[in-house]
Amino acid sequence: MDNPKIRNHTIDVKHLLQIDAAGLEQWAPVLKAAFPLTVDELTPVFRALGLDAPPAPGGCDLKRFLQIVEDNDRIHAASVHKVRDLFDVNGCAVEASAVTVEGEAFRTLAVESPDPVKVREAVASLGLWGRENVSYVKAMQRIEAGRRLV
Repeated sequence: MDNPKIRNHTIDVKHLLQIDAAGLEQWAPVLKAAFPLTVDELTPVFRALGLDAPPAPGGCDLKRFLQIVEDNDRIHAASVHKVRDLFDVNGCAVEASAVTVEGEAFRTLAVESPDPVKVREAVASLGLWGRENVSYVKAMQRIEAGRRLV
Protein backbone atom coordinates (compact mmCIF):
# COMPACT_ATOMS: atom_id res chain seq x y z
CA MET A 1 0.00 0.00 0.00
CA ASP A 2 1.24 3.48 -0.84
CA ASN A 3 0.26 6.92 0.42
CA PRO A 4 0.75 9.71 -2.15
CA LYS A 5 -0.18 13.24 -1.08
CA ILE A 6 0.24 16.72 -2.48
CA ARG A 7 0.89 19.73 -0.28
CA ASN A 8 2.27 23.11 -1.31
CA HIS A 9 2.96 21.99 -4.91
CA THR A 10 5.05 19.06 -3.66
CA ILE A 11 4.13 15.38 -3.89
CA ASP A 12 5.17 13.00 -1.14
CA VAL A 13 4.88 9.23 -1.58
CA LYS A 14 5.31 6.76 1.28
CA HIS A 15 5.15 2.97 1.07
CA LEU A 16 3.81 0.67 3.78
CA LEU A 17 6.66 -1.74 4.59
CA GLN A 18 4.99 -3.85 7.25
CA ILE A 19 2.33 -4.13 9.91
CA ASP A 20 3.42 -5.93 13.06
CA ALA A 21 1.29 -8.28 15.17
CA ALA A 22 0.15 -5.33 17.32
CA GLY A 23 -1.03 -3.40 14.27
CA LEU A 24 1.81 -0.86 14.23
CA GLU A 25 2.66 0.27 10.72
CA GLN A 26 6.13 1.01 9.34
CA TRP A 27 6.17 3.41 6.38
CA ALA A 28 9.16 4.38 4.22
CA PRO A 29 9.54 7.47 2.04
CA VAL A 30 9.62 6.72 -1.69
CA LEU A 31 9.64 10.20 -3.22
CA LYS A 32 9.32 13.85 -2.32
CA ALA A 33 9.41 16.19 -5.33
CA ALA A 34 8.11 19.60 -6.34
CA PHE A 35 5.94 20.11 -9.40
CA PRO A 36 6.55 20.09 -12.31
CA LEU A 37 7.60 16.45 -12.10
CA THR A 38 10.03 14.77 -14.45
CA VAL A 39 9.23 11.40 -16.01
CA ASP A 40 11.62 9.77 -13.52
CA GLU A 41 9.65 11.35 -10.66
CA LEU A 42 6.27 10.48 -12.21
CA THR A 43 7.08 6.77 -12.51
CA PRO A 44 7.00 5.97 -8.74
CA VAL A 45 3.96 8.24 -8.34
CA PHE A 46 2.03 6.35 -11.01
CA ARG A 47 3.17 3.05 -9.49
CA ALA A 48 1.87 4.20 -6.08
CA LEU A 49 -1.47 5.06 -7.66
CA GLY A 50 -1.68 1.69 -9.43
CA LEU A 51 -1.55 3.34 -12.86
CA ASP A 52 0.39 2.52 -16.00
CA ALA A 53 3.54 4.45 -16.85
CA PRO A 54 3.20 8.22 -17.25
CA PRO A 55 1.39 9.13 -20.50
CA ALA A 56 3.77 11.81 -21.72
CA PRO A 57 7.57 11.70 -21.90
CA GLY A 58 8.05 15.34 -20.90
CA GLY A 59 6.85 15.18 -17.30
CA CYS A 60 3.93 17.27 -16.07
CA ASP A 61 2.90 20.19 -13.94
CA LEU A 62 0.39 20.03 -11.08
CA LYS A 63 -2.59 21.05 -13.24
CA ARG A 64 -1.89 18.29 -15.79
CA PHE A 65 -1.29 15.74 -13.04
CA LEU A 66 -4.63 16.53 -11.36
CA GLN A 67 -6.33 16.26 -14.77
CA ILE A 68 -4.82 12.79 -15.26
CA VAL A 69 -6.18 11.77 -11.84
CA GLU A 70 -9.61 13.27 -12.56
CA ASP A 71 -9.82 11.45 -15.90
CA ASN A 72 -9.10 8.07 -14.29
CA ASP A 73 -12.02 6.05 -12.88
CA ARG A 74 -9.80 3.92 -10.60
CA ILE A 75 -8.46 6.73 -8.42
CA HIS A 76 -9.83 9.83 -6.72
CA ALA A 77 -8.12 12.99 -5.53
CA ALA A 78 -9.56 13.98 -2.16
CA SER A 79 -9.45 17.43 -0.64
CA VAL A 80 -7.91 17.24 2.84
CA HIS A 81 -7.59 19.99 5.41
CA LYS A 82 -5.49 19.29 8.51
CA VAL A 83 -4.70 21.35 11.59
CA ARG A 84 -2.10 19.67 13.75
CA ASP A 85 -0.34 20.00 17.08
CA LEU A 86 3.03 18.33 17.60
CA PHE A 87 4.42 17.14 20.93
CA ASP A 88 6.58 14.46 22.51
CA VAL A 89 5.45 11.46 24.58
CA ASN A 90 8.06 9.04 25.95
CA GLY A 91 10.55 10.10 23.26
CA CYS A 92 8.08 9.62 20.41
CA ALA A 93 6.88 12.30 18.01
CA VAL A 94 3.11 12.68 18.45
CA GLU A 95 0.84 14.52 16.05
CA ALA A 96 -2.73 15.32 17.15
CA SER A 97 -4.80 16.54 14.21
CA ALA A 98 -8.24 17.77 13.28
CA VAL A 99 -8.79 16.49 9.75
CA THR A 100 -11.51 17.14 7.20
CA VAL A 101 -11.64 14.88 4.13
CA GLU A 102 -14.28 15.72 1.54
CA GLY A 103 -16.40 17.35 4.26
CA GLU A 104 -16.04 14.46 6.75
CA ALA A 105 -14.38 15.67 9.96
CA PHE A 106 -12.45 13.49 12.37
CA ARG A 107 -9.55 13.66 14.83
CA THR A 108 -6.36 11.67 14.58
CA LEU A 109 -3.39 10.89 16.75
CA ALA A 110 -0.15 9.59 15.25
CA VAL A 111 2.71 8.28 17.38
CA GLU A 112 6.02 7.87 15.55
CA SER A 113 9.42 6.45 16.43
CA PRO A 114 11.85 4.01 14.85
CA ASP A 115 11.56 2.04 18.11
CA PRO A 116 8.28 0.05 18.22
CA VAL A 117 8.64 -0.55 21.98
CA LYS A 118 8.63 3.21 22.57
CA VAL A 119 5.57 3.57 20.33
CA ARG A 120 3.68 0.89 22.26
CA GLU A 121 4.59 2.54 25.57
CA ALA A 122 3.56 6.00 24.33
CA VAL A 123 0.25 4.71 22.94
CA ALA A 124 -0.45 2.89 26.21
CA SER A 125 0.39 5.99 28.27
CA LEU A 126 -2.13 7.93 26.17
CA GLY A 127 -4.78 5.32 27.04
CA LEU A 128 -5.18 4.25 23.40
CA TRP A 129 -3.68 0.75 23.38
CA GLY A 130 -6.20 -1.72 21.95
CA ARG A 131 -7.92 0.88 19.77
CA GLU A 132 -7.94 0.27 16.02
CA ASN A 133 -4.95 1.73 14.16
CA VAL A 134 -6.26 3.35 10.97
CA SER A 135 -3.87 5.00 8.51
CA TYR A 136 -4.96 7.97 6.41
CA VAL A 137 -5.14 5.67 3.40
CA LYS A 138 -7.59 3.33 5.16
CA ALA A 139 -9.64 6.22 6.57
CA MET A 140 -9.97 7.87 3.18
CA GLN A 141 -10.90 4.54 1.54
CA ARG A 142 -13.65 4.10 4.14
CA ILE A 143 -14.98 7.60 3.52
CA GLU A 144 -15.00 7.01 -0.25
CA ALA A 145 -16.67 3.60 0.17
CA GLY A 146 -19.36 5.19 2.34
CA ARG A 147 -20.03 7.81 -0.34
CA ARG A 148 -20.51 5.10 -2.96
CA LEU A 149 -23.11 3.39 -0.77
CA VAL A 150 -25.27 6.50 -0.56
